[in-house]
Amino acid sequence: QKLQVVNDLGKGAIQEICAASTIADHMPGVLLCSKGEVAESTWLLCSGRLQIFDETLDRWKSSTGKYRVTVVDYETLSSPEPYRSTLTVSTATVCELLQISKAIFLKFAGQ
Repeated sequence: QKLQVVNDLGKGAIQEICAASTIADHMPGVLLCSKGEVAESTWLLCSGRLQIFDETLDRWKSSTGKYRVTVVDYETLSSPEPYRSTLTVSTATVCELLQISKAIFLKFAGQ
């Protein structure tokens, strides 16, 4: 998955956003977002594997193959309006994730 909203930004804005964002390791089972909750950040998977909660089956499903999730809640960066997560996503393994805050993104993207 690509962050289309980043393609229109200048190099300076992208550098500022990256510098102000957080990259960290997360242990398995860390909840990144819950379906229906307002998303405050976009998460980019650098390494590891995520899992998605399947409400129909009432269980976690591994994010692999063509269903692999590498970007979580990317839509939150597209608009100043609140965005509600469409999935419940957590870490399945130790994951390295880049967290881009919506507030930081909108601050530098608007320059």
